[in-house]
Amino acid sequence: MTRFQLDIDALPTLPVIARQVLEHMNNPDSSIKDIASVVSKDQSMSTRILQLVNSAFYGFPKRIGTISHAISILGFETVKSLILGVSVIDTFKVREFDMLNFWRHSIETAALCSHIAGKVRYVRTDEAFTIGLIHDVGKLVFMLKVPEEYKLLLEKHQQQGGEMWVLEREAFDLDHAQVGAQIAQLWNFPLPFINAMEEHHLVSSAEAETGSLKQIVYVSNVLTNLTEENQEQSPDISQALQAMGLNEEELLDFLDNSYEEVNDFLNVLSS
Repeated sequence: MTRFQLDIDALPTLPVIARQVLEHMNNPDSSIKDIASVVSKDQSMSTRILQLVNSAFYGFPKRIGTISHAISILGFETVKSLILGVSVIDTFKVREFDMLNFWRHSIETAALCSHIAGKVRYVRTDEAFTIGLIHDVGKLVFMLKVPEEYKLLLEKHQQQGGEMWVLEREAFDLDHAQVGAQIAQLWNFPLPFINAMEEHHLVSSAEAETGSLKQIVYVSNVLTNLTEENQEQSPDISQALQAMGLNEEELLDFLDNSYEEVNDFLNVLSS
């Protein structure tokens, strides 16, 4: 196969609205009104964000009708996560691949990241959700840049099994985690985000500082893969779970019980 050349200058940048929202959210002087004003200027983005916050995934009994209300209830970081998720979909317009399964895995991983983050008292559960949602963005880069070669690689994976990131390295000298980390760096994400994305398949992440973002993403990705029909060969994470004080069966039950909520979120995100 053709070796993959990652041209940083040719990689997509975040849409203007996402960049503006991130700037406001990183500015301590910005208010809910400032951020809501930016989002509300993009009708499509506003509509989808409100659909997401009113989905069964969040389960609010009363309808949230404005972006300001959504931010006040969910918080800055959760709304930022949703905007990033929508922006990634809009930025990487991939049509020839099974995007429903891609996003289902991403949403399930994000939900489990947030759940585990709460269990281990990680300070920012919304950060964990964000990285879970976009941890596989590097796959979208392969789909855009080398679609035919990547289709062949996916077929090989379906036929022979193994781990996709290993096959990617063999074919392209890079895997989707490494590519995703470069995207995150281009988008000026914090270093812990970049490291968690880059190493979400490496066993060393399971042995990282207990309850760290890197460990949370690694464990969540492994467990989410376990629930999928075309699951990859899953490494033993029992030691990491023990260190985190977590029970594998309870986490798998969480994924199983959240299926309908994830499906509702998926329908909105991919509409």
